Amino acid sequence: MASNPAHVTAYAEGEVREQFVFCFHARIIGGRLRTSSRSKEVAFADSDKLGEPNIHPSVRMRIDQGLAERAAPYVG
Repeated sequence: MASNPAHVTAYAEGEVREQFVFCFHARIIGGRLRTSSRSKEVAFADSDKLGEPNIHPSVRMRIDQGLAERAAPYVG
């Protein structure tokens, strides 16, 4: 779980909000990737290739925390 008052997102349809995020470890069991009105592109990436795309710093922080495999959840 993470919240950052400095991370405010403005969507194309005019909605503006501060992000509050729960992140979970998961495994793929089926389905297919697809975009939505809030995503321009979706893809799977190897963790060693995550430095290549343009990632917002707060999203990068969540990825790094997930890859750290902590014994306890990060709350901050």
